[in-house]
Amino acid sequence: MLFLPTKPVASPAAGTSILRINREDISFETLPGRVVLLSVTVHNDSDAPSEPTTMRVNAAPLGVFLPSRQVGRVAVPAIAPRSKMIVESAYAAPTQRGLSGTRLRAERKNRRESVLQLLANRIPVPNREREVLPGASPRSRLSALLDASEGSFCWAGNFDVHVRTASAERHMQGKIQLQAGAQNMGLFEVGDGKHDRYRFEFYGNEHAQNWSPTFMNQKTGVWLPFGKKMVLFALHPPTGAVEGCLAAEVTRESTGKSAMVEFGFGADTIPPGCYVGR
Repeated sequence: MLFLPTKPVASPAAGTSILRINREDISFETLPGRVVLLSVTVHNDSDAPSEPTTMRVNAAPLGVFLPSRQVGRVAVPAIAPRSKMIVESAYAAPTQRGLSGTRLRAERKNRRESVLQLLANRIPVPNREREVLPGASPRSRLSALLDASEGSFCWAGNFDVHVRTASAERHMQGKIQLQAGAQNMGLFEVGDGKHDRYRFEFYGNEHAQNWSPTFMNQKTGVWLPFGKKMVLFALHPPTGAVEGCLAAEVTRESTGKSAMVEFGFGADTIPPGCYVGR
């Protein structure tokens, strides 16, 4: 398993107003009622103030190279030179299937309260009358069963944000219960159905260096041909481990593009925005 620091990003030339977003600038957490709060830090590294603009937000199930759909557009105010701004918005995730009538009513009540609190804090909630985040992938259906049995209501998936020419993606599942001294497992989806070749690698933060992650149904470091598949992995945190972050990097041969799916593990919870350097 590898661990690398974040790659430095060059600043634009002086006098130009070019906005920037890095992968680690995107974080999200699930509020009561399965309302997902998205926070995006937008940088203006230039010597000129930026013009007000709009952020387009797309979402997809947990995985990489999956089809995404637009879930909202959010206003981005002018950003001062050499400054940054956090842009927040919120989106409704699908209600878990199989909930009892009592739990379903409680879920809807919690959603209304979360949305009202966000609006009171002037955080936009695009499409607040609808459940807009995806949740229909095979992985999500399995997650729904686990969530229903464990009482967990965290949405896991991908956010893809665009502001002018700046864009970044975050593929993440956090707050996974850690079983130290035992095998832990996770899964995600890869591919849009078009035949291609993919290569897999693991990355971890300093807490996960000796967790021995292993893909269950493919090898690392070699090109594997397929159109779409579920990817299963296992890891073995040693006795005494209390938290850690792990990421699976997937590279698509036809485009040369790479993306990382991040997983946060903790004895209790992992804070939102858990980041694995690359």
